[in-house]
Amino acid sequence: MNKKIIGMALAAVFASTTAQANPIMIDDFNGATMSRVTADPGPNMGSFGTGTKTNGTVNTYDRTATTSSTGASSVLTINDSPNVNILAHSQDSGVFGSSQIDYALAGVDLDGDGSIGSADAFRIALMFNDSEYTLTLLADGETSEQIIADTSTGTIDFLFSSFTGSVNWDNVTSVGLFIDGSALNALDVSLDNFETVCTTNCTSVPEPASIALLGLGIVGIGFGRRKLK
Repeated sequence: MNKKIIGMALAAVFASTTAQANPIMIDDFNGATMSRVTADPGPNMGSFGTGTKTNGTVNTYDRTATTSSTGASSVLTINDSPNVNILAHSQDSGVFGSSQIDYALAGVDLDGDGSIGSADAFRIALMFNDSEYTLTLLADGETSEQIIADTSTGTIDFLFSSFTGSVNWDNVTSVGLFIDGSALNALDVSLDNFETVCTTNCTSVPEPASIALLGLGIVGIGFGRRKLK
C-alpha cells in the first residue's frame, strides 16, 4: 500500500486520541428541593447532597452550602419546582448576607491542555436579581469575581485566565459559587446552569469515532487501489 496513504490513516487515528476537555455542566440545579437558612447571625453549613455528570461520565461530587448573615436571615435554596430548577439566595433589608455552594471534585480536567474546542471559562445564567451584589467563583482556593448590576439577566462568563493565583486546570479538585450581598439591601438572586464553556479557539473538532472511521476509510481506499493494479 502507498506509504503516504498509510501515514494519513495513522495520523487520523492518532488525532482521535488527542485530549480534549469538552464543556461540561457542573450543576443545573435539577434535584431535590433543599434549603439552608441562617435564622440568627453567624454561618450555617450543611450538605446539599451529591450531583452527577462530570466530563461526560457519571462522577459524584459532594455539594455543600453555607449561609451567613449579620441580622435576621439569609437563605440559600435549590428550587426543584416544575420548570424552575434554580439556585436562589434571599436576604432581608439591613442584613449583610452571603451564601456559598461548594463542589468537591475528584481531580477533573477542565481545560484539556488548551486544545481546540476545550473549555476556557465558567458560565452562569443570571435569572433574576433585584439589587446589586458580588458574585465570586472559586477554583482550588483561587477566585474570580464580578459585580452584578441591579436587574441583570442573561449569562455571565468567568474566564479561567481571570482567576487570582495559579490553578491547575488539568486537575481541579474543588469549585464553588459565592453570593455576597454586602450592600445591606433586601436582595433576591436566582441563578441557573453552572457550567464550563469554550469562548475562544472553539473551532469544531470532529468526534474521535468519526476521525477513526475516516482513517479506516483511507486504509480501505488504499487496499482498493492496490487490487486494481
